[in-house]
Amino acid sequence: MATMGPHHPQPQPAARHAGSEGAGTISIHQQGQILSGILISIEPVTVKEKPAMEYMFRDEKGERVTCLGTNDLDKKLQPVHIGH
Repeated sequence: MATMGPHHPQPQPAARHAGSEGAGTISIHQQGQILSGILISIEPVTVKEKPAMEYMFRDEKGERVTCLGTNDLDKKLQPVHIGH
């Protein structure tokens, strides 16, 4: 098993917040935070008058969680990934 040194901190779960429609909202603020689950939707939204993408996942507990897209997520996650 590989160990992570000071330059590679252990991945931390993303912070959860109460969201609308029964879905929790995930905040990703630091490199290395993780979110795992099945992608169930990708929707365009407006945040502070700017367009953004919102990703909804079903986590390992079966709960729905959402997060706003980052530049990296927006490039990597595509509609073809829904259901995986």
